[in-house]
Amino acid sequence: MPEMHICKNCLRRSLEIQFFSSTLGSLTCPLCHEQLSDDDVQRWASKETFEAYDYVRTRQMLEEDAEFVTCVRQDCGYGQLHAGGLEDPIVVCGSCGTRTCFIHRHNVWHDGLTCSEYEEYINHRSDDFEAHNESQTGYHMFPETNALRQRPQGPEDWSIQVAMSMRAIAETARPCPGCNVATERSGGCKHMTCILCQQEWCWDCGIRWYRGHLDIECIQPLR
Repeated sequence: MPEMHICKNCLRRSLEIQFFSSTLGSLTCPLCHEQLSDDDVQRWASKETFEAYDYVRTRQMLEEDAEFVTCVRQDCGYGQLHAGGLEDPIVVCGSCGTRTCFIHRHNVWHDGLTCSEYEEYINHRSDDFEAHNESQTGYHMFPETNALRQRPQGPEDWSIQVAMSMRAIAETARPCPGCNVATERSGGCKHMTCILCQQEWCWDCGIRWYRGHLDIECIQPLR
């Protein structure tokens, strides 16, 4: 197999685009498409991309642990290991203080009801219970919670930063017609060459490039 080369900046940018435009977590070489090891990613990716990648990979491994519980509050998302298991099913979020049920992990703790009683209400779809559970929005705070909420941003804030990055990419990037990877242009003409699949395409109208396209006005330019 012939030796292939890619400049460091292009490789770094490729890894960044792959990470922020995919939900799989794994990254590949843009030339041979082999999956990169964690050491490879740390070596070639930017510091910011690797930290986000490392957080996602660690989170994926933790979520495979039966004792790992994620806070149900959408604006929190903090995860932790709960050693109490079925014997002690109340999980108190270490970040915001919200109480989650270890057994019914997508719901806040069901005050006044055992897990079996809660199961009964679920099975019968009790409107009364739904109203009660709705009032337990997960904003119950313990005395020490305010101090926890004031701490500096940590890895759990990556989910927000990732969402913002993906939003920025969606607003400024366009998909390659060959592999559909989000691509940004930093100048130059409309003739693009994808660094992942080598597809040549037109930035203005998004179609695959053909001879003579540079000299014509695009019929349906992208907005």
